[in-house]
Amino acid sequence: MHPVVFNLPFIDWPLRFFGLFIVDAFFFSTLWLQWAWLSRTNPAFGARWKGFHPMRAAIAVAVLVRVGILALPLDWGIRLGAVFLADVLAMIWARVQMGRALDEAGKQESEFVFSLAFWLLIVGFVGSRLFWIATTPAGQKDFGERPLHALFAIWEGGIVYYGGLLCAAGFGAWWLWVKKGKGILDFGDYVMAGVAFTLFIGRWACFSAGCDYGHETDQAWGMVFEPLPGGIDRNSLIPAAVQGHSPIHPTQLYMSLNGLLIFLICSLVLRVRRFPGQVTWLFFLLYPLGRSLVEFYRADTERGIYEIAGASLSTSQIISIPVFLAAAVLYLRGWLRSRRIREE
Repeated sequence: MHPVVFNLPFIDWPLRFFGLFIVDAFFFSTLWLQWAWLSRTNPAFGARWKGFHPMRAAIAVAVLVRVGILALPLDWGIRLGAVFLADVLAMIWARVQMGRALDEAGKQESEFVFSLAFWLLIVGFVGSRLFWIATTPAGQKDFGERPLHALFAIWEGGIVYYGGLLCAAGFGAWWLWVKKGKGILDFGDYVMAGVAFTLFIGRWACFSAGCDYGHETDQAWGMVFEPLPGGIDRNSLIPAAVQGHSPIHPTQLYMSLNGLLIFLICSLVLRVRRFPGQVTWLFFLLYPLGRSLVEFYRADTERGIYEIAGASLSTSQIISIPVFLAAAVLYLRGWLRSRRIREE
């Protein structure tokens, strides 16, 4: 793929598609979270968009551009650039529309949402890096040889999404408890729907860099990842024997699609939820299932594969088991409690 867009002038710092899509995912999902939460808490803001919803239009653009761009016979650098540009233009348009309807109270709530999202991003990156060091042989080797490099060099890959998700969830719960008190699960439902949308866009970062790649396949949708001019870039982690020769499962796009499906389901449940926390626990039910399924098609075994009870499980599949079970218990508990309250 094309991880490097160009080198910044004077400082010769490579600008990578990986970083662009991470930034893209952060701003787009934060914008959605601001919009959804203000529609929930500010009646005047919510009433403004009956019959016309710019945020939904922006999301539709993000989805349709990705679908269309996969079918175009263009250089991948051009395709990825077109996707990123379409996202930026859609965000700008939706943000301008939102700004026209914000009153002073809405602006303050919007700033609170952005502050929370910013710190979730920072904590998420730290957590994902620490999990990479703790759970992968490559991370442990790098930490033993170059500790500071292992901790901070995220631009070279080496993040475990589950680590970022769990650490950010814990930090977010503490932050909301301090700021919102008992409203933690109510607001948390919107946050987790936004996290699912972050997955949809953010996984294109992995696709652009070539990490999280899949097994070879003869399926019609298999993709051949061409080697970069001048050799294999350090961020293009697909083995040289496969690059340019064999179609492989685009597991990065599978995980992106998984995020989109979870986002759509969570968005629908937000409208009819029966108890605070329903969407939060639903996310932690759905994500482990989709992630574990995609793991069977991934070929980057260096992240850690373990034999347990005769089955080969990846690190993410092992983590998925307790996450799913805990979410199932909490979802059932919330559902039964809400049912009892309705009966009373």
